[in-house]
Amino acid sequence: MKKILFTFVVLIITAYLLLYAVPQYLMQRETAAAAPDLALLAADPEPQPPVKNGIDALWLLAYRTQDDAERSRIMREHGTAVMKGETPNGLAGRLLPLPQAGALKCGISGIECLAAVRSDPAAYRADTEKYAGLIANVLQLSAYDTFVLRGWPNDKDDLGQLNLPQFQHLLHANAAAAALEWTDGRHTAAFARLCRSIRTGRALLKGRPGMVYPMVGNALIRKNTELAAAMLAEQPEQAARLPQECAGMFEPLTAAEQSICPAMRDEFRSAANFYRTLAQSPLQTPQNPASDPAAEDNMPATAWFSIFPLPLMNAEHTVARAAAAYAPACRPEAAAQIAADSPVSLPDPTPDGFTQKWACFANAQGCILTGLPMPDYSGYILRLQDTAMQQRAFQAALELYRLPAAQRRAALETTLAKHGTPSRRLQWNETAHTIGFPRYTPPDNKQTAADLPVSPQMQDAAR
Repeated sequence: MKKILFTFVVLIITAYLLLYAVPQYLMQRETAAAAPDLALLAADPEPQPPVKNGIDALWLLAYRTQDDAERSRIMREHGTAVMKGETPNGLAGRLLPLPQAGALKCGISGIECLAAVRSDPAAYRADTEKYAGLIANVLQLSAYDTFVLRGWPNDKDDLGQLNLPQFQHLLHANAAAAALEWTDGRHTAAFARLCRSIRTGRALLKGRPGMVYPMVGNALIRKNTELAAAMLAEQPEQAARLPQECAGMFEPLTAAEQSICPAMRDEFRSAANFYRTLAQSPLQTPQNPASDPAAEDNMPATAWFSIFPLPLMNAEHTVARAAAAYAPACRPEAAAQIAADSPVSLPDPTPDGFTQKWACFANAQGCILTGLPMPDYSGYILRLQDTAMQQRAFQAALELYRLPAAQRRAALETTLAKHGTPSRRLQWNETAHTIGFPRYTPPDNKQTAADLPVSPQMQDAAR
């Protein structure tokens, strides 16, 4: 009998060591090893003055407001309703007419936009007059440095549950208005407007939280760069008299602007918030009868857990495991690829080895969650890289336009080479009369940067 009892005790101790003590140790070791990645992913604090945060103006695009002070007050009083897409009673009188049935839309690319407006200027003229208040609000966004949600970062928000501002107005309103100004012969005003839109786009690259803000900013930059190229293709002499609003706006995106590291930090923070919330739920608390199978038999709720705690979800370990999927965008390797204009490829986390799987005995639910497939975030960086390359193409066209027409052909190859990168050269298409480049994004992607048209004068010189 004693031998049986001794064997039983040994088995219990062995099981405890193998299924609880050792996994707990391995889990703690794995969590500690993730410290460098966790440091890389520490979210930047909410911007403070003198940085101008235009998030209130962005949310209140649909309303008639006077200044930042009033917008701040409105968001304090009605922000919850506004962010849900509701119109509070106190703001009903301020609501502006909003585009209906595709009004102001003029195509995905800036080249399409100019063609659409030119095909029916009367309709677009009527729309820009009808929605002048909204268009003015969108234009005013260029006065801000960034757009960051108030109170972010925090330990509760799930980005998947947050509503977004009405970004569609940014992509259509001012592009249509600028194309109409150009069609009506107001060339300087058209360039001033589209350059202010690019400024807004560059501010959105620093917008937060998450990936949506910088991707909207990227689309805004791309569309207006294409619109500017289409305009200059018609009147290249405008290249020598761009308004001051365009200063620096057509410069290629910097390496920092092409990085998605800030957005990945936000995405990681959101995931960490979710894991912590899940770990703190009642079903994760052993003392809760709902999570204690012994309670069903009217046994003391904590009797078994006081001896053998079940390996419930461990938030700290789950967050540490998740960091490996988000950190590559913030590592030096990604920055080096961006600097060389090489196509950025973010590596997948290393598959779990024996010790990682053993550690998961102490955090089975967390390991299952972090083992789920992750989106391929590399594609977002590739979009930014292509936009930067498109701006290099615009710089090349701008330089050629500023030369006498007779000299452009001779300067073509050297100019294209000058504005290329170590990884990609600009390309002259003799048939289409465009300047293009090899794309990193798939050609069927609607967000792919277009080749830029050049003027008839450049075509003649290139023959």
